[in-house]
Amino acid sequence: TTISLAELRCEFFRKPNLGFPVPGSIGPVTNTIIFGQTNWTIGGAERVLQKWMHAARDAGFDKIIDICERETNRVAEVGREYTSLVRAIRDEFAGLCDEQYSLEAMAETPLHRARLCWDLISRERPRILFISGNAYLYALLPNLRKAFPDMVVVDILHNEWHNHRDWF
Repeated sequence: TTISLAELRCEFFRKPNLGFPVPGSIGPVTNTIIFGQTNWTIGGAERVLQKWMHAARDAGFDKIIDICERETNRVAEVGREYTSLVRAIRDEFAGLCDEQYSLEAMAETPLHRARLCWDLISRERPRILFISGNAYLYALLPNLRKAFPDMVVVDILHNEWHNHRDWF
C-alpha cells in the first residue's frame, strides 16, 4: 500500500492499481527493443542511450521503439527557443527508431500513460525493455515481470530524483 517514488514521480497521489489485464492470446517474444526515457534532452545519459539505439540497429533488432515520459522539462522555462531545441532532439531520437511515443502528448492522466505503456508492451512483446529514467516503466515493472517473464529488462540506473537514489 506504500506509494513508491516512481509512482510519485508519475504524479499518482495514492497507490495506483497497475495490474492491467494481460491479453488473452500473447504471442511469442519478438525481436523488438523498447527504449523508455524521461524526456528528450541531451546530456551524458541521453548520448549513451543514443549509442545503445545505434547498437540495437547494428545488432539486428527488427523494431526499435522510443517511449518518452514527457516532451518538456518542467524545470526549464518553456519558450520558443526551448521548444525548437526539444523538437530537434526529439527528431534526433526519431531518426534512430522505428516508432516514437510521447506519453505526455498521448495521454492526459498518469493512469492513462501507464496503460499506454502496458498496451504497447503487450502488443509488441519486446525481447528487451531498456529503461533510462522512465518512471511509468519503473512503476509498471513488478507487473511487467510477472506478465512477461521472458522479456529482458536493462536499466542504466543513472537517475536520481531529489537525492533519492532508490526510486527506481
